[in-house]
Amino acid sequence: MKRGELPAFVLIELIIVSAILSSLILVTLVGFTKYKKKAVTANVQANLVSCAQFLLTEYADNGKSSITCKLKNSDDTCTLIIDEKSGKIKISTDECRFKIKNSNTEVICRIISDYGDINGAIYCSAADSSS
Repeated sequence: MKRGELPAFVLIELIIVSAILSSLILVTLVGFTKYKKKAVTANVQANLVSCAQFLLTEYADNGKSSITCKLKNSDDTCTLIIDEKSGKIKISTDECRFKIKNSNTEVICRIISDYGDINGAIYCSAADSSS
């Protein structure tokens, strides 16, 4: 190296650094999408629990035995009904499906417990939607 010249990066060094950075970005994005799905699922589940608790209140106050739940980030709805004999909340179909806007995620929810307390009774899972 002559006096006054600055050392420069060799092309192979730049290629190796860009490959390492690309790998780190890929790992980060995969982790981010996993946590984003968990957050969307938890949000849908919390909204359904809130809707079910509202139904219990409406049933106690006004005798209303069903309610339709709609999420702000989905065009889909889910109807919850209360069994007047047992007082337990059920979904009108076997499950609720919510296609989340601006996402390829579909959240599927079921009521899995057979007890009247709605907390923890709604189970939701996320999947990539096919359409």
